[in-house]
Amino acid sequence: MVPAEIYIAIVTAVITATVTLLAVFLTNRDNTNRLLLQLEHERNTKRDTLHREKLEELYMLAVKYTKALGSHCLPYMSVMEGKLDYNQALDLTIESGNKETFDFDRLQMLINVYFLKLRESFKQLIDVRDKMNEIMALHRAEYTQGCLDGRKFVKPMLAALELLDKAGERFRNEIIAQEKVV
Repeated sequence: MVPAEIYIAIVTAVITATVTLLAVFLTNRDNTNRLLLQLEHERNTKRDTLHREKLEELYMLAVKYTKALGSHCLPYMSVMEGKLDYNQALDLTIESGNKETFDFDRLQMLINVYFLKLRESFKQLIDVRDKMNEIMALHRAEYTQGCLDGRKFVKPMLAALELLDKAGERFRNEIIAQEKVV
């Protein structure tokens, strides 16, 4: 006959082992859940950081682009006003183009890859640029045909520069608004 103490010892060992296994299981499950939450948090933090960095880069590119557009027109405004000849304006454009470190392709890529909602606002900026180029092309056509008085183009160009300022500001404000979306 087996003494009762052995049965008690076996039952105690089985209960202890069961409770220990249950505790290990619960601890591992909680640790796994905590790690999953931590990984999710780190992923969200990295995504938000990347988003913010891309927005900051886009904002700076937008500032450079609108400044470059405005600066590009200034020598030609002087030609329209009769202060410079066309060759001098071209020389100034070439000189400033050599100093510029602006990457228009990067600006477009950021919009088309990361910030599709900004396309319309960016298109408005491009439309103003096209209007400015159209005015300069009309002036150039007349200038090359011998009509050196370009004063009639000054007012439309000033209006286009005003539109550029407004479109640039609107675009930058929409970029800032994207930060608040995150």
